[in-house]
Amino acid sequence: MVKMGLSDLSLVEFLAVDTDKDGLQGSIADTCWLKGPYLTTKSGGNVKPMKDELKNILTGSDMVFIVAGLGGVTGTGVTPGIVKLSEEIGAITIAVVTLLFQFESKSRTGSAMSGVDQLQEYGDNTLAIQNAP
Repeated sequence: MVKMGLSDLSLVEFLAVDTDKDGLQGSIADTCWLKGPYLTTKSGGNVKPMKDELKNILTGSDMVFIVAGLGGVTGTGVTPGIVKLSEEIGAITIAVVTLLFQFESKSRTGSAMSGVDQLQEYGDNTLAIQNAP
């Protein structure tokens, strides 16, 4: 979306969030936000340590569009919390997420599905896409 020039629009801002600096290398988002894995939990969308920062970023947004992979620390741990904060500020929230490959561990798969449940609870619309082998 950034490459398509959507970030040139004054109404659109792209934010990349990851707990691993390698995940942000090469990102062309307007803002890259590195947050350590100690700030997240896989089962609860714990964004409490960074809630004020996130709320400042999201305030004024009419729509929050989230793209993430579920099953790991950042996608499953942070994404539901961002969706919940977006709901609190009154923004329409759409999440497009990928699920794990079928051969990945059952605990990570369970974590990913828990993340989908939380996204559906707090967001306006969630599209979960199964990775194919």
